[in-house]
Amino acid sequence: MKKTLAFWLLPFVLLACREKVDAPDVSGVEMEVVVERFDQTFFSMDTNRLSEELVRIREQQPAFYIDFMQQVLGLPANDSSADVRNNLLFFYQGYRPLYDTLMLAYKQVEDIQRSLRTGLQFVRYYFPRYPSKQKLIFFVGPFDAPGTALTREGLAVGLQQYAGKDFSFYQSPEGTALFPTYISRRFERSYIVVNGMKVVVQELCADPAETGTLMEQMIRRGREAWLLEKFLPHTADSLRMGYTNDQLRWCRANESLIWSYLLRTTDLQTREPEVIQHFLGEAPFTSGLDQDLSPGNLGTWVGRQIVREYVRNHPATTPAELIRLAPEKILEGAAYKPR
Repeated sequence: MKKTLAFWLLPFVLLACREKVDAPDVSGVEMEVVVERFDQTFFSMDTNRLSEELVRIREQQPAFYIDFMQQVLGLPANDSSADVRNNLLFFYQGYRPLYDTLMLAYKQVEDIQRSLRTGLQFVRYYFPRYPSKQKLIFFVGPFDAPGTALTREGLAVGLQQYAGKDFSFYQSPEGTALFPTYISRRFERSYIVVNGMKVVVQELCADPAETGTLMEQMIRRGREAWLLEKFLPHTADSLRMGYTNDQLRWCRANESLIWSYLLRTTDLQTREPEVIQHFLGEAPFTSGLDQDLSPGNLGTWVGRQIVREYVRNHPATTPAELIRLAPEKILEGAAYKPR
């Protein structure tokens, strides 16, 4: 079955040593989050009446039906030919057991709805023009469809990537080939809101994090991580960064070592994809540093430290102003010299 993934943006446990939280009161900020259970609608179909059922689903949830068919399953949305029906039936039968398993944990999602609403209230506090209503759409797709995306209607969550780190498929040879353990360990309920807010951050930060020199990309990624921190101030930093608690503690304890290693071994102005991937890509650890405790994607953490230092030096800077600043201005204003 063909699956077009370009549309999708990829991908609370408290940290023992918690940082002080200084967050505004957003309880009065208007924000409505409406839940749409496309997963339940789809898997409640009577497959003996597939053509009629597809019409019903398309009428009930027209916008996401098109996204699901075209972007998740790679099938035409307005075609009910025998070939399309066969592909749909193949998907339905293959993933119905997964759906049934997921419903044991995700029949109720009010906690996710509440947490996302709070995160979006922070978004509207800092960005008042952000829409005051958002849709939260749950679906179940193929395993290789990333778990969160912004669609035309709202935030879509693919529960196939949130079955729990010990779920059998993630541990199978096929599953580990798709998702190494250092990635699938984050396939937990506690990451749904974090990942959803990450794509909101990416939408707000129009300056793409995938272009420019290594240093520019580190600061852009760090700026996104800093903004996520503003939107989810009460969420454990290990969840926001995607690191283990031990990895995060190692970063904090070795900040000056990490920075000196970067300066000593790396041209921070390089545009070489391999070098950028080394510091900003997913990995079990950062080669050249502690293989047991250093995280992958270490450049994002360093970038956030630089952004934090800039904000400490320029406390009147608002998030809206910060995301418009050029990376070189942030680096200059940070005067980053960890001890």
